[in-house]
Amino acid sequence: MKISLKTRLSLLHFLLLVTLLSLFSYGIFVDTKKFLIQNNAVRLRAQAKPVIDNWLNENKKSDGYLPE
Repeated sequence: MKISLKTRLSLLHFLLLVTLLSLFSYGIFVDTKKFLIQNNAVRLRAQAKPVIDNWLNENKKSDGYLPE
């Protein structure tokens, strides 16, 4: 069965469009995922630092195990 040139060109353009959109979408997905992970890591460190510092200061005074 022969497919007309018009149909073959339409299919070719459709496949190229799907491929390019898929690659572009995957790139955006990976970039956004990396950004969100880094953003959450920075926020978590910023929130944990005062808690850890407070805990270390309290234990330094009471236990005497940590050097000054």
